[in-house]
Amino acid sequence: MRIERLYLDLDGTLIDSSTGILRCIRYALDAMDIVAPGDRELHDWIGPPLRGSFAALVGENDADRAVNLYRQRYRDTGWLEFAVYPGIPEMLERLADRNIELALATSKPRVFAERIVDSASLAPMLSAIFGAELDGTRADKAALLAHAEEALGPKTAAMLGDRRYDVQGAHANGLLAIGAGWGFASGSELRVAGADIILHEPLDLPQRLNRQT
Repeated sequence: MRIERLYLDLDGTLIDSSTGILRCIRYALDAMDIVAPGDRELHDWIGPPLRGSFAALVGENDADRAVNLYRQRYRDTGWLEFAVYPGIPEMLERLADRNIELALATSKPRVFAERIVDSASLAPMLSAIFGAELDGTRADKAALLAHAEEALGPKTAAMLGDRRYDVQGAHANGLLAIGAGWGFASGSELRVAGADIILHEPLDLPQRLNRQT
């Protein structure tokens, strides 16, 4: 099977965004006089829609306020507090050289995702950027990928992501699910979720796809 299109998650896959995200979570909880969980627990917040994580901690009634506080800091400085994982630019270049279409598919609000990939000089390698809207529309990865597939049209496609939500979203849309083992998933999360392939580092992907075709 030759992969013609690859959807890419952002946080934990292309970039290590933990510094900015954790600082913004703590900023929001501090403003609400709520003690933040430790780093290990907060890392599980990276990937799924933040509103759900906030709601589980502060309750449904205060979840929107927590998200708004988070975004106050994120839109000013938090979105800049990231680092591109080593090997990512080279991985994208090698995939593009094989004429694989590359598209971003992130549960992060699209407005922030666009800023980040532009700042990281990754935007020129992407054919499209798909993300959630600020009101939470398409924050679910399965819904996001369904939207992306409809927008771009049919191709043999795969999803590269670091969390179980990426695997589940890929399989819900009939896509190959490739796990980014360098990201934020804890332990055997990707394997238990049923990832078709699990990689240890970015440059493993072009090599692995060479064996797939």
